[in-house]
Amino acid sequence: MSIEKKLYPIQIEEIKDIGKGDNVCLTFQKFEKEHYMLTGPYNRALFLVPLASEVNAGPVSMYSFCKDPNTKKEKTKYLNELKPGDEMVTMDSDGNESSIIVKKSKIIPMHMFYTKGRYRILGSEIFSLIDKEEDYFNYYRDIFHLKEKRNGKSIHALDIDKYEKKKREICAYLDVATVVPDLRAKQIKIGDKILAYIQMPGLVSRHFGTNYGGDDTHCIER
Repeated sequence: MSIEKKLYPIQIEEIKDIGKGDNVCLTFQKFEKEHYMLTGPYNRALFLVPLASEVNAGPVSMYSFCKDPNTKKEKTKYLNELKPGDEMVTMDSDGNESSIIVKKSKIIPMHMFYTKGRYRILGSEIFSLIDKEEDYFNYYRDIFHLKEKRNGKSIHALDIDKYEKKKREICAYLDVATVVPDLRAKQIKIGDKILAYIQMPGLVSRHFGTNYGGDDTHCIER
C-alpha cells in the first residue's frame, strides 16, 4: 500500500443538524479490534470511523478507502458503491494498517449532522506546497486560512511571498468536515478531537477513485 500514514487530531468547532439523508450501513464478517474505516466527503481528509460487526458508515456521497481487487493499491469509492466482497483499508490510531471485507451493504434513511473542524498547517508545510513542481498552493490557496502565528492576523494568499524568509511566523488552517448519522453525532461535542487522515503535504486529489495529479491538473472540492 502507498497510503502515507498521516493521522492528525481535528478539534471539532461546529456540529449542525442537516436533516435526513440516505445512510450506508455496512456489515463485516470480522475485523481487527481498535481499527477504523476511513471515510469523508473530501479526498484530502478522511475521518476514522470505529468498526463493529455493523457500522452506520455515513451518507451515500462519502468517500471510503478501498483496495483495488486487481492491483491491491488504494482506491477511493463512494460508500454507495460498496458491495459484498469489496476490501476496505482500515487503520488503528497509530496508523498501522489492516483490511476488512464487506459482507453486506444496505442504504437506509437516517438523521444526519454536519461536523466541522480545522487542521493547522505549519508555515514550512505551506511553502513545501509552493515549492512543488505542481504548485499545489496556487491551485488550492483559497481553501487555506493563512494567519500570523503571533497575533492571529489574517494574511492574504497573494502576500505569502513576503513570508518566505519567515516561515515560522505563519500558519494556515485547512477546513476538515464530515457528515455523520445521529447515532455517532450523539457521541461528539464541540471541542472534542477526532483523528483524521490528512493527505499532506501533497493534498493529493482523486478522480474516479484514483490519484489525480501531474502538470496542469488539479481537482478542487468544496
